[in-house]
Amino acid sequence: MVDPREKVMSLGDHLEELRKRILISLAIVAVCSIGAGFFVTEIHRYISAPYTAITGLNMTLGSAMDALNTMIILSIAIGLTIGLPLVFFVLFEFITPALERKTAFLSRLSVGFSCILFWSGVAFCWFFIFPISVQMMFKFLLPPNTQALISLDKYYSFFFILHIGTGVTFQIPLIIVVLGGLGVVKFQMHVKSWRFVILGLLFIAMAVTPGDPVSMFIVAGPLLVFYLLAVAIVYLIEKTRSRREAEEEAEAARAAASW
Repeated sequence: MVDPREKVMSLGDHLEELRKRILISLAIVAVCSIGAGFFVTEIHRYISAPYTAITGLNMTLGSAMDALNTMIILSIAIGLTIGLPLVFFVLFEFITPALERKTAFLSRLSVGFSCILFWSGVAFCWFFIFPISVQMMFKFLLPPNTQALISLDKYYSFFFILHIGTGVTFQIPLIIVVLGGLGVVKFQMHVKSWRFVILGLLFIAMAVTPGDPVSMFIVAGPLLVFYLLAVAIVYLIEKTRSRREAEEEAEAARAAASW
């Protein structure tokens, strides 16, 4: 029986398959965005609650179209976040026929973990970083004789940059493990350069937060823990690989001796 993964496709077939997967991905995002649109008012009330609770003020509109534009962008952003795993898997399946079964399985696993890490970063930002950042920006760092007014679009720009930045930052451990598994960045390199890595994590945390020390260290703490776990996994991968290579060499030596 012919493995469907081994089916030969022409360039035109590949392009047609890619077109179908892109259309399916867009349809997934559209359906999720439309679904989120029905609840966009409640979602906005939930997201704007930290600002309202701290300042006791309502946001302002920068233009007549701000309200409509923000609600549309918010619906699409929520729809994209909800549909992200499906979109990743639909697009990734385009290249899996070219991979070995084990490689394809590990790649799918990596995509799944990538989505989990992204969502974990977004959730971590919402529950820990964002409330502190709002307090720092609109309360503790507010100059005297200043009212903490902000426009709707500026608030959501602040919201999305912080959450998406944290979600993307949480991908770092997976990248370290993948590079370690491929043998690109080995365990000894981490041993030699760990000081620079920690400094780099602090700069990354500073880049995805408003810049106040509290928010920065709240992000840097989990990143450091994830980094140490990722390096430990790379160490285990290398130990397992070395043990397997040693066993293969011993088996080859025994086979040669038997001749």
